[in-house]
Amino acid sequence: MYHLQTVKWFTSYRLPPGLVNLHYRLAFNQAGFLLAAQLESGIFPGLAYYITSPLIFGALLLQTGEGVIFALRNPHEIRTTHLASAFLFFVTIKYVGETQLAGYAPDRMIYVIEVVFGAGSHGFI
Repeated sequence: MYHLQTVKWFTSYRLPPGLVNLHYRLAFNQAGFLLAAQLESGIFPGLAYYITSPLIFGALLLQTGEGVIFALRNPHEIRTTHLASAFLFFVTIKYVGETQLAGYAPDRMIYVIEVVFGAGSHGFI
């Protein structure tokens, strides 16, 4: 439940100095919380709890879905990078189907970061 208070703090105050002094759980920080606070105080007031994770996963699915589309359109020109991207697309679809997308849980953001950095470092996406 510490996620809600952290996002509320980020929405109310620009820079939260000393947030850990209130409670140690408020020291857990992540860019996903800042994104949620920006969405909450920006164009989606009151909806950030529900749309932060779907926006992140939507961007990842668009990025990895390019490999699936390329493989379907040009089956004779498939490279391993397209196959790896398509594989990550279906793994992400499975992960999205097994998790609850509403909320600020950092695990989902970390999954997306791992996929993007891992695949990007190998040249897959």
